[in-house]
Amino acid sequence: MKKKILSGAILLNFFACNFGTAQIIEDEVAQQAFAGKNLTRPVYQKPLIEDGVVQQAFEGKTFYRPGFKAIMHEDKYINDKFVGKKYEKPAVHYKIIDENSQIVKISVHSAKVIDLKKEPVKLNQRLDFRVVEDVYRGGEIFIKKDTPVNAVVELVSKSDRFGDPQELELGRFSIKDVKGAVIELDGCIRKEGANRGKWAKPLYYAGLSASVFGTPLLLCYFVKGGKVKISPAQKFDFYYEAHEAAQ
Repeated sequence: MKKKILSGAILLNFFACNFGTAQIIEDEVAQQAFAGKNLTRPVYQKPLIEDGVVQQAFEGKTFYRPGFKAIMHEDKYINDKFVGKKYEKPAVHYKIIDENSQIVKISVHSAKVIDLKKEPVKLNQRLDFRVVEDVYRGGEIFIKKDTPVNAVVELVSKSDRFGDPQELELGRFSIKDVKGAVIELDGCIRKEGANRGKWAKPLYYAGLSASVFGTPLLLCYFVKGGKVKISPAQKFDFYYEAHEAAQ
């Protein structure tokens, strides 16, 4: 313990001697000689090394730093073929629709009532539709009325609690024209059941914030959304680009 105290005392004495405030030494002669005078520290200038031979060789001459120039690789064949000639960018013409095509509207409806509450469907199941009316192209019948149309179930969901409705998506519609050629229609049909969540959810949250009298409203959580139903009276329009044979 004594050794630690002694070591600490030595360190304190060392720092006090070396890092303490420096004592100013007063000199009366110096004070009288420089009193009232503004003394400035001279700016240090690096001494120039003079070389007589170099001075004689370059004295009076002006020198410029050379600019950088990219090195050009010359190709005699390219220079002879393209140098001095003008070239214009060719105009680009866009063709959106074939000049020999015609956009025709094909209206379809379900062959019977599609009621998923009574008859559930599965993914990739085929459903039957029919053409609503005759379809003409170039003044001639292209597709006859009541021609069968095939549709495929691409998405089907279950109705859920809180009033969330069931969803159904039909796609990959295909049909045959009067010549028997299969035509695939772009697009899909999306339908959903009754969305009971519009009133079930507000009533449920109202029951949460109410007193004991609001407890029955909490039963709205168990309300399920409606099932999908498609009637034959509903019409769905598709647009097909029919290509005519070039004359």
